[in-house]
Amino acid sequence: MDQEGNPGQLDQPVSGAPEEATRIREQIEHTRANLSGTIEELQDRLRPEHLVSQAGGAMRDAVEQKVKTMVNTASNTATRVAEQARSSAESLTYQVQSHPLPAALAVGGLAWWMTRRRRASYDYDNGSASPVLPMLALGASWVTTCNPDRVAPGSSASTRAAAREARARNR
Repeated sequence: MDQEGNPGQLDQPVSGAPEEATRIREQIEHTRANLSGTIEELQDRLRPEHLVSQAGGAMRDAVEQKVKTMVNTASNTATRVAEQARSSAESLTYQVQSHPLPAALAVGGLAWWMTRRRRASYDYDNGSASPVLPMLALGASWVTTCNPDRVAPGSSASTRAAAREARARNR
């Protein structure tokens, strides 16, 4: 329709430019075909099946990413725990090698305490395990006085004083 409402006037060739009118008609047909394809594609994208499929894919991707993050976090935590355990084991090994007799006394006292604890006749209320710690402390100070060169850098002032006295006596 034209501007005045008369049907069919656009189909009549414009005088003076028939090839121009043909070119414009071809462009219009091409645009209609493109629009038709675009409308069909939009309708396909808005189908409920397609929307459900898209939502499921997005959910699957989100869950997959969350699981990967959790696995990485667990892996990093396990690595840190293993490194800490390795460091603690190295420190314990160093301490035992540096101070073998106090370490042996401590292990012996701990083993004795554990075996006493397992006995049926052991009385938990009377504190019969109390001598363990003083004996370990006496053993550690005995080792220090017998071998004053084995005083640990973080030892108490009384232990260091006992080591100095033992060195003076041994001279």
